[in-house]
This record gives sequence, structure tokens and C-alpha cells, in this order.
Amino acid sequence: MRQKLLLLFLLAFVAAPRAQANYLFSWEGSSNLFQGSFEVTDAEIQPNQFYYPLSLTNSLSITSPSGRTYRWSYDDGFGVNASSPVFAFYFELSFPKPDQQGHSLLLEADRDSIQEFALIPGQPFDLLYGETGQWEVSEIPEPSLTMFLALGFGVLLIKQRNSSQSSGPT
Repeated sequence: MRQKLLLLFLLAFVAAPRAQANYLFSWEGSSNLFQGSFEVTDAEIQPNQFYYPLSLTNSLSITSPSGRTYRWSYDDGFGVNASSPVFAFYFELSFPKPDQQGHSLLLEADRDSIQEFALIPGQPFDLLYGETGQWEVSEIPEPSLTMFLALGFGVLLIKQRNSSQSSGPT
């Protein structure tokens, strides 16, 4: 019985499908002016799946050199220009409160740049800060059902071993 459980445990572990993951995008700027990150899920990063506000609503945050932190809002714009967000994306974030001069503030970010603008009515955008760089992508693995099954089988094997040792001859 113990050998069968061990074989079943090994089969479940080897045949495990790829676990779900989230992907963390972290801004790596050439001048370290901006700090930013956002997450997307495994399903959202697949080809032709255009992630919109699902993950971004809770995870998108960019801090500018002026000390303002921009966060996602449903009023902000977002677009993907390719089959996967790893290759091309663009978003605009607006800051909810005007600056000291009463200007609205706008942050634009894409695959390789971030820029912060002051919007003055009737005039072109006034660039406050700009930086080139890239978004580093790292995978954040999440536990899969198969992993939990394997863990359960492992616990079962340990319990069986302990019970067989304690019920041995006296």
C-alpha cells in the first residue's frame, strides 16, 4: 500500500501542469527618477488577452520625482498595441489634485519611457519629468492544485509511516 501511495505521489508531482503565476512589472529607469510597478495574472499575459483594469486596479503605482504617487483609476487610459503586454503597452494616469499652480497632472508610461506633464488649459503639455528605461518582468509563482495534492499525499505517507511504527510488535 505504501509503495502505491508513493508511486501515486510521484506521478502527481511529475505530471503537474504549469502552476498559475502572476507577473510583476517593475520600472528600471536610466536615471532612477520614477519608481513604479504593476502586476498582471497568468491568464492576462497570454497572447491576444488584453489585460485591462482587472489586476491594474489594485497593483499599478508610479511615484514621480515630484513625490506624487499615481494609481490606477477607471477614468485613466490604457491600451495594448501587440498580442502580449510584454511587447507593447501604453497607459495614462492622471493625478486627482492639481499642483500648486492649479495645473492638472498627467503621467504617460509605455514599454520604454515614463513622462510626467503639467496640463495648462489652452497650451501644449508642459513636460515636468521624463525618463527612458524598461519594465523588468518577473514571475511570481502561485501554488497549484497539484502542489496541494502532492503535499496531501506526503502528509498521508508520513502519517502511515508513523502509525505503522507505533503499532509494531511489542
